[in-house]
Amino acid sequence: MKKYISIFIVIVTFLGCNELDSRLSTSIDAEKAIVDIPTLKASVLGSYNSYQSASLYNRGLLVIPELISENSFIDAFDNTGRFLDFDSFDVINTDGDVSDVWVALGRIISQTSYTIRKAREVSVKENELAEKNHLIGEAHALRAFAYHIMQQYFCQPYNFTSDASHLGAPLPDFDLLGGIEIVFPARSTSKEVYNQIVADLNQAASLMSGFTNPNVYRLGLNGVNALLSRVYLSMENWEKADEFADKVLGNYSLMSNGEYVSSWNNDFSSESIFSIYNDDLDNSGTSSMYQLCLIYLDLFATPDFVSTFSTTDVRSNLYPMNTTLNVNTITKYTSRFSNTPVIRLSEMYLIKAEANANITGKEIDAQSALFTIMQRADVNAVMPTETGQALKDRILLERRKELAFEGFRLFDLTRNKKSFVKYRQDAAFINITPGEKTIMPIPAREVNANPNMQQNPGY
Repeated sequence: MKKYISIFIVIVTFLGCNELDSRLSTSIDAEKAIVDIPTLKASVLGSYNSYQSASLYNRGLLVIPELISENSFIDAFDNTGRFLDFDSFDVINTDGDVSDVWVALGRIISQTSYTIRKAREVSVKENELAEKNHLIGEAHALRAFAYHIMQQYFCQPYNFTSDASHLGAPLPDFDLLGGIEIVFPARSTSKEVYNQIVADLNQAASLMSGFTNPNVYRLGLNGVNALLSRVYLSMENWEKADEFADKVLGNYSLMSNGEYVSSWNNDFSSESIFSIYNDDLDNSGTSSMYQLCLIYLDLFATPDFVSTFSTTDVRSNLYPMNTTLNVNTITKYTSRFSNTPVIRLSEMYLIKAEANANITGKEIDAQSALFTIMQRADVNAVMPTETGQALKDRILLERRKELAFEGFRLFDLTRNKKSFVKYRQDAAFINITPGEKTIMPIPAREVNANPNMQQNPGY
């Protein structure tokens, strides 16, 4: 019988990102790894590097929520075999892509927990204290972000039960993670996990004052506030979602209509809040989103998705028709060196719109925020006049168009309890009601390794 190791027994090693700092290419003795600012920084950058993997933001997190929705399908006639079980809505608990997401997130949680713990022991000079605190804050933010993704993929939405008492991700003793002691955490409630996410992000924000964030490839105070806005939206805490979106909005500016399409060829733009870095040496190569969409030609936009755009919506140019194959290609990711935008300013406007649409007396504010994004995309857009559920549906549609293939669609549908159609190219469409199969299974290897791990129903 095979023996597996739970993701929460990870021995931490550190790998930096080329753009961010010099790479540490070898493992470091866990007990001596973090002793000063350079080694603390290397540990934090290693966690960013984990988000860069093909399992996470260089492909997996961009594909899965779009494929298990109405936005995309796999070429039925000439494909490389990637993501076929998602296309047929037949994911099982031994699926490699699901396991890769779980393991990558668990590694980040373990590494950041270890970083936070060991950083407490690091003595620094007074002029290094602000940077030390900022780095610890980044570790808290990166752990929170990993947990939010884990909740989205492997747990029902926050509103699945009235008090969020349903199964969430495991919350182990963080002081044991990254060491050699075996940890077998049971699953916590979703409420407990979200409380931990918010606590981590608030702690991150409290540690980040007094240090200037160096670039868009690392999380600073704006990025943390943006994540808080995103998390509060998931929790349907509308006032807090609006509050934290407002903290971010004034610090960035939207690109113009004419700049929008070409901006996807650039490293970042005026509305980039946080992006994952890639370059000619440090990228996912043949496992990138670009390779999947434009070289292998495996993944295409559905006609239903493309039909949501007006003829004058500039965003439609990102999904051109391939006349040879008679399908719409996805061109948001123009090379394997393309950076991956994780948080953009337009998302903050759409969060503000949705939050205000759910707050009594603030529908005009919701319409205004929504129109900001509509007008940037389409010069012929007209100020929305919808109210009530019609306004909420209009905002959800705009999120579908603006944030497509950035990892949002499935979760927008499930948290809004929306049924949808899973379109396939050469097979019967599947009518989906959010439920058991719209969350991923806990990988079989994790269930086998951890006697306290409870599998999701239906798997």
